[in-house]
Amino acid sequence: MIRPWHIAAFVAVLAIAVGAMAPARMFFHPVKDGLTFAEADGTIWNARLMRAALGGLDAGDLDVRVSPLDVFLGRVVADIGLDGKGIAGKARLQLGLGGERRIMAQELRISGLPLEDGVMLPGETRIQNLDMLLDGDACRDAQGVLQSNTLERSADLLGGNGPTLSGVAACNGPVGRLMLTGERDGDSAELVLDLSGNGAAQWSMVYRTDKPELAGRLAMLGLTPQSETGSFAKRGATRWLPF
Repeated sequence: MIRPWHIAAFVAVLAIAVGAMAPARMFFHPVKDGLTFAEADGTIWNARLMRAALGGLDAGDLDVRVSPLDVFLGRVVADIGLDGKGIAGKARLQLGLGGERRIMAQELRISGLPLEDGVMLPGETRIQNLDMLLDGDACRDAQGVLQSNTLERSADLLGGNGPTLSGVAACNGPVGRLMLTGERDGDSAELVLDLSGNGAAQWSMVYRTDKPELAGRLAMLGLTPQSETGSFAKRGATRWLPF
């Protein structure tokens, strides 16, 4: 006797089989302010996105592997390998049918910090042991360690070494927050990246100083003076989900 679950299982297996033969370019499309790439090769289960960029950072040829078994269980689990000049490492994205969004990464390395008009601060930012769970309009859990020497290595642009930055990942209301802070010689700075469950991201950089020469250089780099005396900031938006 054929039961309803037999039919459902057959349809699911058939869908997976058809998807396995479908080219990756049918499923992957560049997204403005998110993931962009020149060409998609392979299938949805094992794809390569050539000359990829994520949030404006060079991600190289990006490998994406999706587990068919997890799709059968009602979720999408994608292992992503990035090997670009701007961002490198491995990450796992888990997307549930109920709106759950989880990102995990043992280590991601971000080279430089883009500002505007092609200006790039040197240095490297490392995100280690990241595990963040977003569910609808809430951040359920977040952990991870962050370190950056970007401002410390920007002496030529800032007119002096800035502070080394460090911090952790944490939930901040509805968003998951990656926040780095540091102080040096009376100056302080913070970098913040807020991740939302819908894939949107907001970032900000704030630098506080009482040195007139440094203040002038910060303004030239596109940071805007704030109402707080000696405080300069720059903010922007991007996408963290690759679709």
